[in-house]
Amino acid sequence: MTGVSISLDHHDPESHNAFRGYPDSFEWVKKAVANAIEAKLVVTLSVCTVRSFCTDENLMQYANLAKKLGASFIQLIEPRAVGHYAGKDVTLYPEHEKVLEDFYLKMNNKEQFMDMPIVHYVGYKQRRTGCAGSGFRYLFVDTDGFMNSCPFCRSSTTHVLDGSIEESINRMKNIGCAKFSNILETTSFSH
Repeated sequence: MTGVSISLDHHDPESHNAFRGYPDSFEWVKKAVANAIEAKLVVTLSVCTVRSFCTDENLMQYANLAKKLGASFIQLIEPRAVGHYAGKDVTLYPEHEKVLEDFYLKMNNKEQFMDMPIVHYVGYKQRRTGCAGSGFRYLFVDTDGFMNSCPFCRSSTTHVLDGSIEESINRMKNIGCAKFSNILETTSFSH
């Protein structure tokens, strides 16, 4: 293992704790980051960027906290109607996507931010090239052993212990991503 991804839902301890439902959750994240760094693991802090969080101020405070904690990466995840958000309209509006895209580009390309954690934002690339997962370049196996197109779409196909892995991957490729078109379906490659 070379690194870990740790969910930190807000730069504000009370907001993070309220979302997680545990009064000490923020402190647990800080300890987890410190333990991972002590074990010489690369740390990514993941945040689900709900509409209310999508401001440059929140994102910069989050980035500053990530730097202070020693994280190497920040992963911006767009909300989906699963888990805490099941049955809710959590889709980001274009203005939220723009805030995230501007932040992603600024943090990774402007010289004054080169000492900050690298920002990873899958949505930026997916809007331009389609889903990179769905069994084409990667897949996600959840904690219950189900194969998914990616950790963001959560479109499980089969359990890793059931049937053929190859058949499951082919099924995943045919289904594609629930939100983003599959660029490999529409692009022909010549050698």
